[in-house]
Amino acid sequence: MQENRVCVGAVDLDNRCSIRLLNCDGHHETIDECPYEILAVWDIVYRRTNRRPAPHLEDVNVLARSRTTHTVKSQELLKLPSYNIKVFNSSLLNVFDEKLNSTERGSLYISNEKGVPEYSTCFWKCDKDLRKNRFSTEQKVKYDYRDNEGRWYHITYVGLENAPEVIRAGSMVRLSLAHWWHPDDTDTENRCYLQLSGVFNIE
Repeated sequence: MQENRVCVGAVDLDNRCSIRLLNCDGHHETIDECPYEILAVWDIVYRRTNRRPAPHLEDVNVLARSRTTHTVKSQELLKLPSYNIKVFNSSLLNVFDEKLNSTERGSLYISNEKGVPEYSTCFWKCDKDLRKNRFSTEQKVKYDYRDNEGRWYHITYVGLENAPEVIRAGSMVRLSLAHWWHPDDTDTENRCYLQLSGVFNIE
C-alpha cells in the first residue's frame, strides 16, 4: 500500500469469520512494524471498526496480541468454508458473487454497477494457471488469466512473498479488493480493483 503499509487479512478461528487487522488506532501497519507471518496463529483481542463502507467490513482494531507456537498447514485451508469464509472453486469471473466488472484492458473491479458484496476478501482455488505478465517489474507484478472464451484478464499481486513465475491450477490464492478509488482527472465512477494477496500450495 502507500507509505509502505500492509493490508493484513486473518481468520478468527473462535468466531468463525474473516477479519482485517489494523493497529489500535485503526491504521494499517508498515512493513517494518508488522509482526504477522502467513499461516501463523495469534491470540488477539480486537474491537470492530465501521470506518469504511462496504465491501470493506472486516476491519478490526487490535488492542492486544501474542504469538502462539501454532501454525496452520496449507491443506487446512480447505476447511475455510466451515469458518464462514468464502472459497470459490470456479472461474475467476465468478468470485465476489459474480459482481466483477472488467476494463477494456482486462483489469477486474467492483462498482455500484453490478452491486457491492458484503466482504472484501475471499479465497479462490485456481481453475487455470496464472502466469506472471511479461511487463511485470520488481515494483509491480501482475498475473494473467485466460477465460474459456479466450479473453485475458490481469490481477495485480500485492503479497509480501516472492511472486512465482506461474501459479499452478489447483493452488489456493487469497483475493482482496482495494479501497474505493477513481482517477482525479476523469469521470470514472469509484471502483475497488481486484488484487491477489497470497498464494498457498494445498497439494
